[in-house]
Amino acid sequence: MRDALLLYLLVTGVGAAVILAMPGLVLVGLMLLVLPGVVMGALPTAFFWGACFALLWFPLQPALGDGGAALAAVLLASGGLVGVTVPGNLAARATLRRLALPDVRPPERFALSGDVRLDLIGGGQWDQDPSVRVDGSRPYRCDALALAVLGLPGVTSVTLNASRPDGELVPSARTFRIVPRGERGDRLLARPLLSHRVEALGDTPEARRACEAHLLAALVDGCLVMDRAMPRFDVRVRELWEDRFSARAHRWSLGASTPSVRSLVVEDSAGACIARFRRVSITAPRPPLLVGLHMQGMNEIFFRWHRWTHGDPGVGDAMLGAVHALRALTDLGLPAPETDVLDALRSALDAGLSDPGRTNRDPAFASFAPYVRALAHARPTDGDIDLTRRALRDRRVKELYRAHALPEVFGDLTPFRDAMVARIAESTPEESGDAGTLSHHLDRMPPGSFATLTPTEDALLDDPIQRVRAGGLITRLADQGSAAVPRLLALLDAHLPLVDSGRTGAERRVARATHEPVVTAVQDALGRLGPVAASARHQIEQLSTDGSVPAWIGRREAWLAMRVRLGTPIGHVVPLGDAAIEARVRRTVAKLER
Repeated sequence: MRDALLLYLLVTGVGAAVILAMPGLVLVGLMLLVLPGVVMGALPTAFFWGACFALLWFPLQPALGDGGAALAAVLLASGGLVGVTVPGNLAARATLRRLALPDVRPPERFALSGDVRLDLIGGGQWDQDPSVRVDGSRPYRCDALALAVLGLPGVTSVTLNASRPDGELVPSARTFRIVPRGERGDRLLARPLLSHRVEALGDTPEARRACEAHLLAALVDGCLVMDRAMPRFDVRVRELWEDRFSARAHRWSLGASTPSVRSLVVEDSAGACIARFRRVSITAPRPPLLVGLHMQGMNEIFFRWHRWTHGDPGVGDAMLGAVHALRALTDLGLPAPETDVLDALRSALDAGLSDPGRTNRDPAFASFAPYVRALAHARPTDGDIDLTRRALRDRRVKELYRAHALPEVFGDLTPFRDAMVARIAESTPEESGDAGTLSHHLDRMPPGSFATLTPTEDALLDDPIQRVRAGGLITRLADQGSAAVPRLLALLDAHLPLVDSGRTGAERRVARATHEPVVTAVQDALGRLGPVAASARHQIEQLSTDGSVPAWIGRREAWLAMRVRLGTPIGHVVPLGDAAIEARVRRTVAKLER
């Protein structure tokens, strides 16, 4: 038995040392055949238990013999592996009893009023506009939750702050108010960010759109302004996550972990509790003592004593979040009155577009996306077409991606073609997102729309700086048939060498983000043309085989399908024997042939 025990310790010890040094091997084993991963994950525990057994068996064997020593070692080792976990678990239960508090829930919904302060975990989304920074700090934007609270009757201001244990204000905290336009003075305009914490507006997309439209319509005659954060409040809503324990910090500890306390507290200016929800959790080693694998994301994998949780970690408890708690306890997020807001949104957007003195921070311009969504439930008029054209043309209207329903609302986007192209032509690198949205809309216009380009479109494609944001227009050159081939190849010659240019990694990332859209657009246009663009085959094949095309582009299914469409046999395009890639390329070619 001595030899068998030594062999067991040698095999499991070497295996445990390798696995502890490279815990990622366990995941590889689980992903490949499952069983190898399970065996590798059990090696540290197997060696640890075997070592505990051996430490008792060797001194007992001379007196008790092999069998008696083995029985005694098993009993003593088992008792010890359970016993060492007892103090930690007792301490965890004592801490839990000391920190746990009962929930406090008001008997009925209460009304928020006066100055409301929201101390939220993570604070909010920063406003990146440098013109609104105070003392170098980026202010939080007025998100959906802050605006929804501000829209409640009786609420005069909302202060958005990041939660801190000491309850102090952070530099980015700001107080938001709605004031008449004539009373704005020198206050800074606040841009609403209704795409953040949207669950404050309702349970369903329809309810959220209705609440969003109502809130923006209420700003037709007012201004959303922000001031320095006001320290006083009438009601404060606090999300807290105190003493979050770290699994790594307690990796090999046999004691209880640091307690994790999550809570939501609603209190008045005097500190009286209106509502409270508190969840405490604490971990301790699980008996018998095991070595378990722990993951904190894919990049942090390590072994530790296997632990279990005492208390309630609060994971998934909606009442620990300010949005869900306020929706359950107040009138926040209740269905908006069934009144038509389309006219109010029309008025707000028209007023903003008609006044050249308003800046892009005016909430009137944030009403464009809700206006488009409201049109989806109405019949657009000629006036709506004109208003939408003006909005697309006006660079003060931002976040055009939120108006993604334009094609569904209007069907044919041809009336907006000139406005979209002009907006793309005037866009800056900071507006590449809006330009990309408009470029995508150009690609969705009816077939043949771009058989003849306008002078503005020609000038846009001739501009090496602006055309990088006009991928949709480049793709639509396919409408011109074989006449477009020389221009497409010229665009490819101009931008393909720049895709991987740059001396540093950051420069190469910028170059790729800038020039890849042009290469992709040319690829898509030639793929659509197919045999009509057969004259481009020789140049494309030369680029694909002489190393001019980066490998990450040349291996893309769309690039391979484009080569096949131009006439190159698929056997010359797809690596020999790679049936899976060949099948995907054939499917892509079939889609392009439709």
